[in-house]
Amino acid sequence: AVAGIVDFSYVGGGAPRDRYDFAAPVYGLRYARPNFNVLAAAGRDLSAAADSLDRELFDLALLTWAEFEVASRGAWRLYAPIALHSQYRRVAQAGAGLLENVPDAFSVTLLGLGAGLGARGRLAEQAALEARITPIAGIATRSFGDSAGSSYLVEADAEIQLGGLAGRFGLHAGYTFRAQRWNVNASELFSSRADNYYDYTSLQHVARIGVNF
Repeated sequence: AVAGIVDFSYVGGGAPRDRYDFAAPVYGLRYARPNFNVLAAAGRDLSAAADSLDRELFDLALLTWAEFEVASRGAWRLYAPIALHSQYRRVAQAGAGLLENVPDAFSVTLLGLGAGLGARGRLAEQAALEARITPIAGIATRSFGDSAGSSYLVEADAEIQLGGLAGRFGLHAGYTFRAQRWNVNASELFSSRADNYYDYTSLQHVARIGVNF
């Protein structure tokens, strides 16, 4: 289970008619295996201005990586992850269906690659710690449109795992910080809008706790 805060805000020029800023808690689930994790989270921003509607955010992100050892000493290992990242983020007026085609919604899919640095080791016989930071850049496309652009992000993650608590079961707790920016051109259907109509930045803090098996 995960819980966090997302601060998603417009960074393009001018004052667009519709903005999809979002600053509120999100909740969701995370599934992880060695060198692979997928996270789904959603939330609703109830702080919109009186003349605006509430916003709903849905985020689905997948990260997988290969590791190349940089150095090792005793129980500790330093490695370089080469990562593949896929993400779908949607921010729309509250009440819009997840798959409903809302032309003005922020609905963007990302496919990116990155490389970073990570460390893994044991604090005790049944306690392991891993930390990783990975910059990623990729192609971003609107899911229900004809526009494309780019997105880049830096993700930092730390996790502690406690094993052998009940047979093969254990616990883990972790924290992820992600700073991300989208630069997506306006659709040709809305040619009167500036090319930076879908330019947004995001800061995301997510804490998690779960069961190892």
